[in-house]
Amino acid sequence: RLAMRWQSSVLCLLLLSASAAHGAPWSDALRQQVERIDRDSPGALGVYVKRLDGGETFSYGAERFWYLGSTVKVPIAIAVLAQIDAGKLRLADSVTLADTDKIEAGQVVWSKSGTPFTIDELLKRMLGDSDNTAANMLIRLVGEDRMNEIAKSAMGSNGLERITTLAQVR
Repeated sequence: RLAMRWQSSVLCLLLLSASAAHGAPWSDALRQQVERIDRDSPGALGVYVKRLDGGETFSYGAERFWYLGSTVKVPIAIAVLAQIDAGKLRLADSVTLADTDKIEAGQVVWSKSGTPFTIDELLKRMLGDSDNTAANMLIRLVGEDRMNEIAKSAMGSNGLERITTLAQVR
């Protein structure tokens, strides 16, 4: 069912593109598809879209508080890359695995404590493999307070709760 939901989401985006090309209100086509996906899928669905070309938004269930799950790795990456852009970190810098970083999901957890990883490798593992230990290492590197400041600055603070290590939400 998860695969069906992803396929439906991709179809939804294609329809959104097509409706924009033909002058139809993009949010109307998107709402119809999101409502159908929600109706045909188990659980609850929340969607928030902000068009970067004009600032228009679409909201469906977005007013509810949602647990981000692995999507929290996007603001983590934003915070790390902002530190790189600011010259405070480099992709080639090493981070050493600590026992406190280890949590299920991914390959880094199986490495010996004290093993060094480059920031570049941790970003790839976190975003490409959804590696939770890599995410924890990057949070530790940037620091929770700084990571939250950067994430809220980049994403907006409206409704965004504090991001913590993945071990703290388990």
